[in-house]
Amino acid sequence: MRLSPVTYEQWVKVFKAALYVGVSAVLSYLISALTSDPDSFGVLTPIVNVVLVTLKQLFTPPEK
Repeated sequence: MRLSPVTYEQWVKVFKAALYVGVSAVLSYLISALTSDPDSFGVLTPIVNVVLVTLKQLFTPPEK
């Protein structure tokens, strides 16, 4: 298997994934700070991430 150059579309996908992870972490931090429960940050991050992806899919038309 050989490495290939990364295309613009692939960079966009990487950027979107990083953006989702960042937004998810910020939201999880805010929730854990507002509830005064810092231990919930680690548990909330994947849950918030799933909720964000689900919301995006609800507003994304299916591809044919």
